[in-house]
Amino acid sequence: MYRLRKFWVGVVLLLSPFVVCGGILFGPIAYQQYRMWRFSRPFFNYPLPPQTDEIARNTSWGVLTGNGHYCDFMASRALVTNLSEDEIIAYYEEVGLPPLREDSQFATLWGTNGGVSVFVKFHEPIARWALTGRDQHL
Repeated sequence: MYRLRKFWVGVVLLLSPFVVCGGILFGPIAYQQYRMWRFSRPFFNYPLPPQTDEIARNTSWGVLTGNGHYCDFMASRALVTNLSEDEIIAYYEEVGLPPLREDSQFATLWGTNGGVSVFVKFHEPIARWALTGRDQHL
């Protein structure tokens, strides 16, 4: 019994530095991934406009613009729709997604407590073969 306890104490003492170093190195990354998931979830769960299909999703986090001691979060969706640009803009015009509320000292300075805006950007139609292997224009 004493040898078994001594063995497990030795294993714990041997592995503890690796667990602590792993937590120090990968803990912040896991935390930011969790925050990104919390930020993007309302956006990806927001219903699509009628006659619209989603073809891609993307998320990014880090210092995406400028420099400083903060973390930017960006979530995007690529959509294919039969609606006009004006109809899409009207659909997303009043959308205000909930902000990622945390203990940020810059939250009120940058207005993040007021909600997250949705920006709509249009691209020229792309060939459907690039997405599905067919040569049709969207």
